[in-house]
Amino acid sequence: ELTPLAMAETKQKPQGKTRIQAINEDIILGAALEVFSVCGYRGSTVDQIAERAQMSKPNLLYYFRRKDDIYRALLEKTLADWLRPLRGLDPKGEPLSEIEKYVRAKMAMSRDNPKASRLFANEMLHGAPAIGDFLSGPMKLLVDDTANIIKAWIAKGQIAAIDPYHLI
Repeated sequence: ELTPLAMAETKQKPQGKTRIQAINEDIILGAALEVFSVCGYRGSTVDQIAERAQMSKPNLLYYFRRKDDIYRALLEKTLADWLRPLRGLDPKGEPLSEIEKYVRAKMAMSRDNPKASRLFANEMLHGAPAIGDFLSGPMKLLVDDTANIIKAWIAKGQIAAIDPYHLI
């Protein structure tokens, strides 16, 4: 039997996305990538993204309130994808082969998804105004952990001294 407190907590839990919601968000983000990569952030409109996603503007706005929200979600997804190879870096592995594996994964990502690469590069060249807080949040922990792995390799003399953040 649920207590009144447990019932209140159950009611306050946010509902997860349905399969259809997740699919539609992916469709919107795919369309947004196409539009932003051609027109840039300033030259893109919600109408263009909705048209590319083959949905009405009100339907698109159900998922994302405004263009900024779409852009930010797209950049965060791209950044999360791009940092995923860092999780595979083995601190006990041979440093050069670990770094080579990481660099090859990043190069493959750039080759296989040049639009996302261009979008992310443009955001970074502008000082990361849309995702600065994302970069300083959970992703920073992953980058800091990886930097510490690289610093340990440097301290052991296994690789030349380099700024680990620039390498990442």
